[in-house]
Amino acid sequence: MSASSPTFSIVLPFRNPGAYFSLALRSVFAQTFEDWELLLLDDGSTDGSLETARSIQDSRVRVYSDGIRRGSGARRNQGVRESRGRYVALLDADDAMTPTRLQLQYDVLRGCSADTVVAGDAYAIDAESTVRGMRAGPGIINPTVAASREWFVKNPYSEDIAFLRAQDFELWTRTASFLRIIHIDAPLIYYRCTSEADLESYTMSSFAMMRVYTMYSYGRRRRLLSRVTAQLVKLWLVNLSRAFSPAAWRIDPHTKPVRAGKLRSAALLLTQIADTPFPVAVPSD
Repeated sequence: MSASSPTFSIVLPFRNPGAYFSLALRSVFAQTFEDWELLLLDDGSTDGSLETARSIQDSRVRVYSDGIRRGSGARRNQGVRESRGRYVALLDADDAMTPTRLQLQYDVLRGCSADTVVAGDAYAIDAESTVRGMRAGPGIINPTVAASREWFVKNPYSEDIAFLRAQDFELWTRTASFLRIIHIDAPLIYYRCTSEADLESYTMSSFAMMRVYTMYSYGRRRRLLSRVTAQLVKLWLVNLSRAFSPAAWRIDPHTKPVRAGKLRSAALLLTQIADTPFPVAVPSD
């Protein structure tokens, strides 16, 4: 397809991603499928990441910034509105795509109707970008998702502040009754694990998820009670674990161990991604 109408629009919102941002950007330029555009949507960053985004010299990259903090859901919606591609692929600023991600998803999407969502597996990496295993959690891993632009236009992320910490979960819960999803049994991204500094965010996310349960239980009180109770118990256990074993909290409980050989291969691939250059403006003397 032409530059004005690429196959994929990669939507990447960011707010102060720090050193992680470079790896996310490099993973886009490491893609074996090259017919893409990258939409970088700043959400009020103050750490220099906006300047990094603006320094990229590639016609496929567009940067949007208004200096306002609106949340990742609102920025994803903005990215969809501004996108020109047939398909939209999501990416978070602290994650990284595997080099074959877009090719794998394209091979599936091109044979599907516009109401199909394609997601996949993810490697889990820690704060130092060390591969720890596979991400193993319930539900859809949001930054692995790709779908037609039409699907995202019809099913936008909620911009309600009540769901600020659970916008992904709210979308997949809201669309569950009609969602047609295909899962690729292969890692599509390197997913950044939760660190001990995120305990407060985790707690806020849990309460936001309980609001989602309340909204979409459709009067089924028993189901609502069981889900809210389960989330409260999970939150209690996480806080208990954090209190008695702070070091253990550094590894996301949703990380599943894998064979040593697979870990080495994943780590080598991540090193290759980190070495991928992306074109930046050269400062003048």
